Amino acid sequence: MKKMLKAGVLITVVGIVLLILSIMGGGVQSVEYVGWTPRIVKKEMTLKKQTVSEFENVKVNTDNVGVKIIQGNGYHVDYKGRKSLAPKISVEGKTLVIKQKAHLRTGFIFDGVAIKSDRHTSFTNTVTVTVPKDLDQISLTTSGNSDVTLSDLKLNSLALDVLDGDLHLTNTQVANSSKVKLLDGDLYLNRVAFNNGTKMEIFDGDLSLVDTSLNNVQIENHDGDVSFNHLKVAGGSYKGQDSDVNGASLEVTAGYQFNLADGDISITGAKADGYETTTTDGDNHLFNQSGSHLTQGANSGNILKVTTTDGDLNIR
Repeated sequence: MKKMLKAGVLITVVGIVLLILSIMGGGVQSVEYVGWTPRIVKKEMTLKKQTVSEFENVKVNTDNVGVKIIQGNGYHVDYKGRKSLAPKISVEGKTLVIKQKAHLRTGFIFDGVAIKSDRHTSFTNTVTVTVPKDLDQISLTTSGNSDVTLSDLKLNSLALDVLDGDLHLTNTQVANSSKVKLLDGDLYLNRVAFNNGTKMEIFDGDLSLVDTSLNNVQIENHDGDVSFNHLKVAGGSYKGQDSDVNGASLEVTAGYQFNLADGDISITGAKADGYETTTTDGDNHLFNQSGSHLTQGANSGNILKVTTTDGDLNIR
């Protein structure tokens, strides 16, 4: 019995040593599944630069490749990432097409230690699209799983339709009416200004706003929370279903409305000329007041109106 135990321990130790040597020697490799067929993930990286003809629209059909749009000199597209995921770049009419080869994925990768989802990963594969500084409008649609980033842009109008992925806008100003739509992903606005009747619609994702200005912007969020810090609003509204709102430093001019169906709302540092808050099933606190329906400075033309049908409300 002791001999068998010693033999078992020896075999285990030898196995561990061989495993360590195998890992150190590159013997463990990541495997991805195409359909249900496994294949070794090729980690060969590539950098491609391509000058393209002018365009106004961008159409993206990729998985696990992020897309970034910036302003610069001329029209060109750069790709940096895994060679096997490099998309094809072409211009059809006035549309830039970014498309990978058609393939079916089960949505996970085995790296020798654990099974990892390839959905909403931190993308290391990126297509950077550069457009001229005098281009005043951009329209972008995605199909597939791709995060999208727009930064350092000054535009007259913007149309974004993202199927599956997060959308990041940084240091971007849009002068006229625009449309933003996300079906499955979070929206991040940092130092962004939208104006003149812009509409945003989020179907399954959160919304984050930092140092952002919204002028007459209508927002609908069908299932997701909102957080903000240093937000300026002039007219417009937020309508949320199954949505909590938590923010600090809200400056209101020309009025604003929050209307929540099932959600809590807490705002610290709200500044408006008047307030009206209503809850039908929850606690309601407006500065030093409490009750189901509260008002303060109700005769003002610049009123912050907040309503929630199932949740607590706290404005201070």
